[in-house]
Amino acid sequence: MATISDLPPEMVREILQYLQDSDALNAALVCDVWRWLSNPLSEELVDLKLTFNSRCENTVEMVENRVLVHLCTCEEHLYEQCARIKAMLGMRGIDRIRNVQIADEIPKPNEGIPDVAMNVVVHRMNKDVNTVNFTDLDLSFVNFVTFAKLARFRHINTLIFVDCTFPSDMNQGLFIRNMAPMLPTVESLEMTGTPFVNDEFGFALAKYGFSLHYVSLERCQNISAITIASFCTRAGSDNRERPVVFNLHSTRFNVEELHRILRHPTVRKDKPWNVQLSDLRHLNGRFTVNLSTPQDNGYTVFY
Repeated sequence: MATISDLPPEMVREILQYLQDSDALNAALVCDVWRWLSNPLSEELVDLKLTFNSRCENTVEMVENRVLVHLCTCEEHLYEQCARIKAMLGMRGIDRIRNVQIADEIPKPNEGIPDVAMNVVVHRMNKDVNTVNFTDLDLSFVNFVTFAKLARFRHINTLIFVDCTFPSDMNQGLFIRNMAPMLPTVESLEMTGTPFVNDEFGFALAKYGFSLHYVSLERCQNISAITIASFCTRAGSDNRERPVVFNLHSTRFNVEELHRILRHPTVRKDKPWNVQLSDLRHLNGRFTVNLSTPQDNGYTVFY
């Protein structure tokens, strides 16, 4: 019996031209010949959005220059879909994707994202992406080795973790070691709604985040004035080329505590920071703290 592999490439290419982009892409995921001939489909891709679900929805669609993937993580479909995603991320042209969003459609308690699924995505994803967005993910079951692979991404300028849950057995130092190699290029960082990160993470941002200009740690209950003070020390401010804006709403940040730290003789001798508090609640519902010295670009904190 003849198979698709027996057809002349010209005929297969002609068939591809009559398929919708999504149909052609799905065909490419199940046949090497189709995958080889569908290379032009992936040349214009810019964005990838991968949404995990547990309702047996497994689809791959192309919408203009975006790939929208729904991946079921139930036991029946998990390994089959991981192989499918592995094939998609291995297609020529996928390395042109610069923006990746990974989300959980309906997060459920105690039903975290399986490590095997996250491992395939992180391992196979283009390492030159500029934006990575993790949204509503329960990462409790993700292995340390998978997190460690994040260190391979050296061109990220926007890194976002929105309301994610992290493994209970992963300590802060281990997490920071995984993140540190990518921090020098990050310009915008959002780590919101998690008690996992604390001032030790804030110190790491100050030490390695030379390019940062926006940091949101909103609703991270273990972040305090120590994080901002870390940015004001010599290690945190000498190599910074532009001002940094912080969103610390619903954290433990306290301007009196910050003032007390910065007035300590050791800190003040190093750099005399000027602290100005403004009440902008009538504009944005927040208090604002501006920190500056004659030599530094300074910092603005909304809380």
